[in-house]
Amino acid sequence: MGVRGLMTLCMEKKTECSDLVDLVEVASERGGIELLVDYHSFEFFILESFHQSYMARCNNPHLPVMGGEYHSLDLYLTELIGNLKSVNIDLVMFESGSRGNCPEEDRQKLERIKSKEAEKRSNIEKLMGLCDGTTSLREVKNEMSMPVVPCRGIQFTCTLVRCGCEFIGVPFGDADTAIARSLIDRPKAYAVLSNDSDFLIFPGCKMIPHKLFDINNSLGLGDDQALPSLPHSLQCRVMSSTKVARCLEVRESDLVDLSILGSNDFTKDLIFSLKKRLRCTHITQTRNRDLREAVQKSRDFYNTGLPLEEPSSTDPVLQALLKGIQEDQFSSLVVGLFRRVYWHRLIPEERKSGRPLCEAALKELRQHCYRLIHTNGHVEEYSFTLDNKLDVSSVSPADMDLPTVDIVDREDTQGNFSSFAKIFTHFEPECLPNWGANYGMNDAFRCYVLRYFLVLNTGRNLRMDYSEFTATAGMFFKQTAGAMDEEWYIKQALVPNRRCLTMLNWLQTLYRYAYVMIGKLLHLCSEFSEPKDVISGSIWVAFYAVSVHRDLALEQLGEDSVFRIEEDKRNIMAGKRDMIDSIMQDYFPEHTA
Repeated sequence: MGVRGLMTLCMEKKTECSDLVDLVEVASERGGIELLVDYHSFEFFILESFHQSYMARCNNPHLPVMGGEYHSLDLYLTELIGNLKSVNIDLVMFESGSRGNCPEEDRQKLERIKSKEAEKRSNIEKLMGLCDGTTSLREVKNEMSMPVVPCRGIQFTCTLVRCGCEFIGVPFGDADTAIARSLIDRPKAYAVLSNDSDFLIFPGCKMIPHKLFDINNSLGLGDDQALPSLPHSLQCRVMSSTKVARCLEVRESDLVDLSILGSNDFTKDLIFSLKKRLRCTHITQTRNRDLREAVQKSRDFYNTGLPLEEPSSTDPVLQALLKGIQEDQFSSLVVGLFRRVYWHRLIPEERKSGRPLCEAALKELRQHCYRLIHTNGHVEEYSFTLDNKLDVSSVSPADMDLPTVDIVDREDTQGNFSSFAKIFTHFEPECLPNWGANYGMNDAFRCYVLRYFLVLNTGRNLRMDYSEFTATAGMFFKQTAGAMDEEWYIKQALVPNRRCLTMLNWLQTLYRYAYVMIGKLLHLCSEFSEPKDVISGSIWVAFYAVSVHRDLALEQLGEDSVFRIEEDKRNIMAGKRDMIDSIMQDYFPEHTA
């Protein structure tokens, strides 16, 4: 997002474009301030700091490829938010709509989407190459701070909400306009925390780029320490549209026209395609209809004239979805599903001839998710082939008696859990124990997800064996053994092989479906475990290593470490033996009691 080259220029001239401010001092003088945060950008910013801290602290340069140290990340993020709150600085999160929510916008940006997807595939292949030594750490270091980890966003959101951060979801399109308006409308709003140069164009806007936030590192982000520090001062450079205009020697009102000529998100592709035939003096009089519309959209956008959401619809399903997003109950992804659009997500996984990718393997589960929104018709699913061609398929909702979201009763927890169980046993209806009645909803949730993973991948797809299943179950029930020392596991610095990493990301993707795409729509997530309680990349890699490649683990770790890992896993399995045996019903009979 933003205007091409503007942020680079402003960073080079940061003294002229910004004021040096101590946020702790400002918050004290004003009785508290709010920073308005571009959520997805913030997620990457904090994740990079977290990885830097733990890579240094645990001497594990491969940490980001593990994918999911959610317990440690939760502690880190909780401490950061608590420390900021203690000096009267609150973060307000703004989350943009998901791809698919505005199909027309997706069509306009298709070439850009294709380019980003190709880059993601390249980065993922580099990460996978690190697993078997075909790629060096030096080649992937720029990608390692941002791997595509399926549950990371879920844990970030859970932690931030638990810490009392306000979340504002923008169902349609980008959140920039909502942020710019809120900077004007919210009495305590002080500045925007983002790297998006659009905030240097909005009239009267103030913005703190990540590199200019806490320039003395009083919080200790990225330092060799487990948790961020309590700041006694928080020196930042605050950029403003007023100062940027002065630096560029233009009027502040001219910044919008500058963004049009400089290629903003609305005009970028058109300016480039017409650059040989277009005179700048005639840009607003051009006969090119698309460019005229892009110019007008730019002016409306930066003057906060674009609507925050499309005109209201009387459709009860859409109203229920929008209400859920407003209350931070639903992901904005569901608006795309209502629009009958789903984009396949890329995850780090091994591509093997004759085996589907994870998203293809989970098609039937998605059909049941679609049924919670639609009773007929179909959803268009979009993905890209290896040669980067767009592939579109039509998928119908499942033929199952389920309520749509507008008639789901959020107070009927038992009834909603019955719907969840019905969906997760669609492979084998009427054949399984009533885990909800036997173990309570939290453990039952784990049982249904693990059983689905087992049925999905035994004899087909991943073709999981018993030792791999025990590693999976051991990690998924790790919370039941008390607080495991995730930091000790991170320090083991094991590198997963391709299959190990693939299995972890398939499991995380299944969890994401269960939690976000089904559990949330049925208002059940307060009953379910957060990612930090069931998933840990470092624990998974260790359990997998001692279960599947014990001799190699002994060689890499030594007897004492292998014994501790096996003892941890054994205690978990023993504590949940009956439950795990019931999950394995009709599978691995030689290993059941």
